[in-house]
Amino acid sequence: MMTALEVAESLKEIIKAQSEIIYDMALEMEHSRDTGGFIADNVSMRIKKAAKALQEASENL
Repeated sequence: MMTALEVAESLKEIIKAQSEIIYDMALEMEHSRDTGGFIADNVSMRIKKAAKALQEASENL
C-alpha cells in the first residue's frame, strides 16, 4: 500500500511527463506545419517512451 505522499509524488511525475509530451508534440507540430513535413521519428520515440513511463507509474498507484 502506498502512502499519500508516495501517491502525490507519483501523480506529480505523471503530470510532468504528460506536460512534456504535450509540449514536445506542440513544438513538433508547429515545426511540421512550417516545413510541410511530418512528425519526426525522434519525437515519436520520445512520446512512446513517455507513454510507457506513464503506464508504469499508473500501475504503481
